[in-house]
Amino acid sequence: TIEGKTALMFAVEVGRVDSIAALVRRGTNVDKELENGATPLIYAGTKSELEAMSALVQRGANVEHENGKGRTALVEMASLGRLAAISTLLEYCQAKPDRETASGFTALMAAAANGQVEACERLTSLGATVDHENKNGETALAAAARANQVAACEALVKAGADWTYENNYGHTALSMVCKDGNEKMVRELQRMGAPLDQETTFGNTALMQAVTSKQMQLLPVLKAAGVSIDFENKYAKTALMLAAEQENAEAIARLVQIGA
Repeated sequence: TIEGKTALMFAVEVGRVDSIAALVRRGTNVDKELENGATPLIYAGTKSELEAMSALVQRGANVEHENGKGRTALVEMASLGRLAAISTLLEYCQAKPDRETASGFTALMAAAANGQVEACERLTSLGATVDHENKNGETALAAAARANQVAACEALVKAGADWTYENNYGHTALSMVCKDGNEKMVRELQRMGAPLDQETTFGNTALMQAVTSKQMQLLPVLKAAGVSIDFENKYAKTALMLAAEQENAEAIARLVQIGA
């Protein structure tokens, strides 16, 4: 190797498909990683060597191989926004668009969390399920919202993302950012059409989540956005009742101040 690169990666870098074939015939490990986690397939994608990508897969490269950082080639290309490489992996290398890594990340989630709007659009156009729930019950919309990626959220909503999806802890994208106290994303999701009075499985609305998470700065924001202050959930409880149960004097005072 030179500067950490293998002979196979040098062949990839210059797009020498014949050299790739010769090296593989000699027994070169087609999935061998560098210390930074780059496999020959990932390296080809970052260099936009699309023919090399196809040649590697045809000669045994595992398109679903996870590197030491837990990323497949498709997840890596989605994170970087490499559109041509994404198309090559999905259309010519039979990568699975909704395949989850061990940590539960899909390519669409990776693109969304990294604000790669065009990658989100490319992935959904090539078969990625916009509302695919990973093993934690999270969707790409939730990943984008938690990462403050407004444009990615907009792209996913345009592609048909469902606001009602909950993760395994009963949180929608909106209730999660309320729990986190993320005022910016509460405003943005409301602007995009997130239903403010939608109850989660556990009976929480956005306002109730803000109260129980003690995110008091969100109360006037939610009031201005149009939440129903006295909304009763399926347990016949309001946000004010929940604040009283918590003995949260500040929340009680703030709720009364905004009309409870």
